[in-house]
Amino acid sequence: MSHPRVISWLPINTELIAPGQSLSAEGNLVLNSSVPTQPKGPFIYDEVIRQVQLTTTGDESGVQFTITGIGSEVDTNGNPTEVIRLISEVVTGPTNVLPTNSSNIYKQVISISANDAVGNISVGSGANGITDFVFLDYNKSFGQANSAIQFIDTVNIMATSYISLNKPQYIDINFGNLKSSPFLAIEDIPETQEDTFTALPMPISVVWLSIKDTTTDSLYFTVLQQGVYP
Repeated sequence: MSHPRVISWLPINTELIAPGQSLSAEGNLVLNSSVPTQPKGPFIYDEVIRQVQLTTTGDESGVQFTITGIGSEVDTNGNPTEVIRLISEVVTGPTNVLPTNSSNIYKQVISISANDAVGNISVGSGANGITDFVFLDYNKSFGQANSAIQFIDTVNIMATSYISLNKPQYIDINFGNLKSSPFLAIEDIPETQEDTFTALPMPISVVWLSIKDTTTDSLYFTVLQQGVYP
């Protein structure tokens, strides 16, 4: 029996990754760890690969923050340009009227460091990103797969569904191979703010959702595949 894969995309949570805190000198922020045996991190997103957002009640624009994690740079559509890997970037700190979003998207945040003292800073989920890749079994005969986007709120959020015949290749950590392996992404559901149901063209290998401009918005992305083996 087939079971649907349901992925939730939640509103921005300004303290999801690190609670409000201060630093008396340069150093690392304390993260909300997803690993019980490692209380200072890493933080791991649940079924999404997403930007990181820094917020403050003051003005930290004079401080540079280095974000390190497992993630990727993105193209103009918000899709990864490479295999997710160990990556880092430097961002300028936020002000109380202008939060800072990372340029990259991350599956895991390993550390966030500041190059100077910080009065008040918190770190949460960013506005843009993608769902996890949903891999389909294209060995089934008479197979059919469907996907649905259900919006819970649509203040700003936009979503686009993509498919590919190729599975993105993962890094072979044993051999230290960090070479990027891009794969062809084809738009399936054009950018929308409306609930959408579609039959996926089969056979395909993978489907995912690219999401932009989240504020208080949220959605569910559901994929269901059925069929029999030859």
